[in-house]
Amino acid sequence: CLDDRQVAGVRGFVAGGGAGYFILTPPYGRRQEALVMKIGTSGSVDWQVLYEADPAKDCNNGISALVPTPDGGYLAVGSVGKSNPPESQVLVMKLGHDGSVRWLKAYSAGVDDYGVVVVATNDSGFIIAAGTQWMDSSLDDVWVFKLNMAGDVVWQYAFADRKSTPSELQS
Repeated sequence: CLDDRQVAGVRGFVAGGGAGYFILTPPYGRRQEALVMKIGTSGSVDWQVLYEADPAKDCNNGISALVPTPDGGYLAVGSVGKSNPPESQVLVMKLGHDGSVRWLKAYSAGVDDYGVVVVATNDSGFIIAAGTQWMDSSLDDVWVFKLNMAGDVVWQYAFADRKSTPSELQS
């Protein structure tokens, strides 16, 4: 569901500290695109990256969180996938300091997965919290996984409900 055509668009807003501000398209509703736009402290657009899906594929893309990376770039997290029936994956984009895409990957634990939060770790990795829906469940579960700087899964756990203990998933 991804294509790397760049166009303009604005749907959401995230403060980026001293680096300026970021406009993101959250993965809610029926959006065809996932946008990350960096706005400098003076209000000018520094760069923008938009991943737009083929409208014929009925895709739903979006970015929900972004963190700076140790190399001066950014890691953006959201979702990419079909809207009907819902079959999405967690979308992770590693961006350079100038917005160039270093890598782009999709991760899945269930039928319908979506990235919610990303946190940088002290060892140059990232922990991502995501929602997931297992095939036999209509309820959203929690999926937490750690990536290294290259985007490889280091570990992952799923929480089926509030009373369960985490179960380690095979990487």
